[in-house]
Amino acid sequence: MIQENDLREIHRDLVNCCTCTEKEIEVQERKRTEQMNEICLLSARISELTDHVEKARLRENELTERVARWVEHLREEKQKMLSRGSRLYATGTLSAIVSDDIEYNIGMLMQKRARVDQKLLETKQRKKSPIESI
Repeated sequence: MIQENDLREIHRDLVNCCTCTEKEIEVQERKRTEQMNEICLLSARISELTDHVEKARLRENELTERVARWVEHLREEKQKMLSRGSRLYATGTLSAIVSDDIEYNIGMLMQKRARVDQKLLETKQRKKSPIESI
């Protein structure tokens, strides 16, 4: 038979066990709460970092598109300049040809003028010569 002392001792042991268990449960609950809080903080930080990464990707895409547009614009401007340069070269070449033609024609006109002046002088001298011979 179990004696009263034994019962008290068992009761006391059970109470101690329950108290220890309750304290351990409280400690574990606090740890669990702290861990959950830490998990929530980490989750929030991960979400924040994910947002930053997404914004950075969007910005990168935007900048890539802007750079591509600038590259295309500069390519078009280069083509315009090359085309304009070609036209200027062609105009310069044409101007040089026209200038050479004008110079040649002026030279020819000067020679013709010299011949005309010579003929005119000869004609004047012939007109004077018959009068002088009289």
